[in-house]
Amino acid sequence: MWDINRVTMHERKPCSSIKEDRQEKRHSITGGKTAFTLVELLVVIAVIAILAALLLSALAGAKIQAQQTKCLSNVRQLNLAGLLYLNESSQSGFPYNEPTFPDYDPNVAPFWSYELTNYGAADGVRVCPSTRVPQPPNVQAPGAADLAWVLGGNTVAPYVPAMFGSYGQNGWLTDFITFQGSTFDGNGGGGSLHPQFMFSRLSAVQKPSQTPLFFDQNYDLTFPLESDQPASDLYTGQPAYTYARDGMGCCTILRHAGPTASSSVPWQSGQPLPGGINMGLSDGHAEYSKLPNLWNYCWHLNWNPALVTGP
Repeated sequence: MWDINRVTMHERKPCSSIKEDRQEKRHSITGGKTAFTLVELLVVIAVIAILAALLLSALAGAKIQAQQTKCLSNVRQLNLAGLLYLNESSQSGFPYNEPTFPDYDPNVAPFWSYELTNYGAADGVRVCPSTRVPQPPNVQAPGAADLAWVLGGNTVAPYVPAMFGSYGQNGWLTDFITFQGSTFDGNGGGGSLHPQFMFSRLSAVQKPSQTPLFFDQNYDLTFPLESDQPASDLYTGQPAYTYARDGMGCCTILRHAGPTASSSVPWQSGQPLPGGINMGLSDGHAEYSKLPNLWNYCWHLNWNPALVTGP
């Protein structure tokens, strides 16, 4: 007689045995390896994506820091070249000599960027690694936070060989071959209208550790005054080489302390002024400066902190 209870007791397998059978089948199907489930794969992919994002962010930050460090080294080398020139030319400042000047001297370099090539300031030193050089670099134009300026070139008459760079010079330490009319860019709005602010020579600098020599800028020189305001666009800076004085706005560009600006960054009075630039001082040292601190330097001979109206 059939005993169903007996059969059930002998034929039924415990749960653990059934689980082992399933694992054995899974083991045999995958060729001896345990396969991942879809959920496990998705978790692994998510973890890899997070790690990759963190790595890319760290690499981007390291690249920005490396560019700022290399830029600071460039400014320091420009300082050295500039001081060598000024010490050899102890009776004057940097040259400013164009073929259109009434007293043009063909034996004198047009600007500092041309003269200092004789003192080691080659293309690689004049260009900040955070900027790009226009191609081809032969059309005179101002630069921007991520763009080098170009002087001279095919559009200038009489022709002056093109020169490019990312740094500017303190215009108050310039030896003008002749004083131009008040409408001439820089000279008219700077030196001619304010001769009392000019450093006649390097020895006239009273506070070398506080007087800028070279620095990040959107053009080749500037004449800051205490009343200057930041540029309304921190990408372009103050429009340079116009018929107005190139002032502090030419230096207020968003080049360091974060990603270099690559498009318009509007700024209005009362807003925080972000970013900074690298500064080379007249005693030979170089340092990073936040943009609001630019007004703390002694830019010209009679700089008066009490007159500062900047941010």
